[in-house]
Amino acid sequence: MAINPRETASAKAFRRAGGRFIRARIEDLPPGSCRFDLICENYPYPSGRYYVPPRAFALARLSRLAPCGRWILVTESPRYASLLKAAGDYDDAVPARFRSTLSALSTGEAPASLYPRGENRFRLIFQRCG
Repeated sequence: MAINPRETASAKAFRRAGGRFIRARIEDLPPGSCRFDLICENYPYPSGRYYVPPRAFALARLSRLAPCGRWILVTESPRYASLLKAAGDYDDAVPARFRSTLSALSTGEAPASLYPRGENRFRLIFQRCG
């Protein structure tokens, strides 16, 4: 299953190959409706009418990870990555324990981005323990 608020060419190819694609945002899924082994997000930008504060953004994903599931996020913002990491590491509302790592990537190591080229991108990985 793949979930994305935009139906891209990759999503259409995934569906043609027999995959299940749902056009939605993770926050819009009913709580407890599914658990993910992997959530990957490259350069999420929850702003405008889709603004989601960092804490709520993190909790929506962490609460939907399956046991041993991983959430991998790449962002250009060190502040945003740090806020998300803090939510997963220290927030009492997080229903499980996670191991997390935050690392800087050169732009050559990171996924392609339309954002202005900066010196670094940041990768945040959460893995649900057990």
